[in-house]
Amino acid sequence: MRNAMLKRLIGSRAGVCAGLAMCAGLCVSPALAVDELLLKNDNIPAADPDFPVTAPIGLQFNFDADEKAGVVLLIPPEWRPAKILRVQIMWHSATGATGNTINDNLEIWKGRVGVPVFVPTASKIFDSLDAPPDGFSPRLVDGYVNEYDLSQFNIIIPAEYDRFTFAMTFAQNTTAPFGATVPVDLNGITPSRNYVYGTFPPFINTRQWFDMATFQQTGDLIMRAVIAKAPPPGPVRCGPADIANDQGEPVVNFTTAPNPLTPNNGVTEGDYNAFFSGFFDALAWCDIADDQGTPLAPFGTGATGGVPNNGVTEGDYNLFFSVYFDGC
Repeated sequence: MRNAMLKRLIGSRAGVCAGLAMCAGLCVSPALAVDELLLKNDNIPAADPDFPVTAPIGLQFNFDADEKAGVVLLIPPEWRPAKILRVQIMWHSATGATGNTINDNLEIWKGRVGVPVFVPTASKIFDSLDAPPDGFSPRLVDGYVNEYDLSQFNIIIPAEYDRFTFAMTFAQNTTAPFGATVPVDLNGITPSRNYVYGTFPPFINTRQWFDMATFQQTGDLIMRAVIAKAPPPGPVRCGPADIANDQGEPVVNFTTAPNPLTPNNGVTEGDYNAFFSGFFDALAWCDIADDQGTPLAPFGTGATGGVPNNGVTEGDYNLFFSVYFDGC
């Protein structure tokens, strides 16, 4: 575990949940901005945060250390591609007063985990332990919906994905009847929306993702996410010399950053290093101009009007150093 992070608490220690309006799986909270949407599977009713509700919940025990609880959340078409701003986890014990727990990590997967494999195939795109600058583990307070701000990490679910998985890894076993855990509502479970990464003896003896609906019908995990509509992909380069991020990782093409968690502050030493690491081997990211040194699109009209572009040549060298010191 690393630095513990907790953005805020929603609700009251004496209550179960507060501040979230229910509407068939898609929720709008009074605390949400007009361009934000709360996604959830649970059916916990709304209440003012200052007046806790006492809606019944079920305590899902028997998670072991290193096992994961996860929810699959659907993204409405008009909100794709989606940017994940915040995530929420209810954490509750039988008493609601066991204090703080630090679990291992938070994860975001584009797509749906589990079997049968869902298309597009799920892949992990965020792990809080790897988040810059030092990673973090989630601190959870018993009796609350705990919220974590992930907006700084630019977690984007591409438009071709209509769902994503939000998961948390437990740092220690959850023990009945007094330990805190991730609770469920009591409205019945939705198939293919609630997952555990773990074992389920005697049927599943090696850890894997499996649908909680295979062993309980009580309710959905109370884990949620707040999203915004992400802007459509656009150029990640500010000029012809901006060919890499600040760590010197080359931009794959005009619209794809090599690592969205690594900053690209325009033309920096990273671009210089990337250019000289690839120029003499004529690598593709150094081909920024035609043979006369005119920038290629989208930064110029190079390789038009019959002017050739024979890959990485002196024209690219000349252009790079004619604009490098100008920045962006």
